[in-house]
Amino acid sequence: MPLVLPELRATRAVLLLPSDPRAHASAIATAAAATSSQLLVVLLSVPNQSWSALQSTLAFVYTAASSVAVASNKLLMDIDVVIGEERGASAGKSWDRVFRVDGTCSSMDAITNF
Repeated sequence: MPLVLPELRATRAVLLLPSDPRAHASAIATAAAATSSQLLVVLLSVPNQSWSALQSTLAFVYTAASSVAVASNKLLMDIDVVIGEERGASAGKSWDRVFRVDGTCSSMDAITNF
């Protein structure tokens, strides 16, 4: 399980993944470890692929985040994985933090674009 600095911890966070999630498994694990209540993973770029391949990609992200949550004893953590422009159940909610794969992390009072 990744080590998370106290200043990176958040109750509700967004993780923005710009490319293939399998290449960013450590970012998924870090965001899940740093988040205590709700994690929204946004896949910004998903190649045109078959339904089966898309299911596999979504399952990979959800399983990677969920396994860290379970290992951290956060069994009730809410984890959502969305593709690009989809807003779904998270529309209008505010987030404490945004994690980006480039290594930056932002503290946000209200991010309602997702």
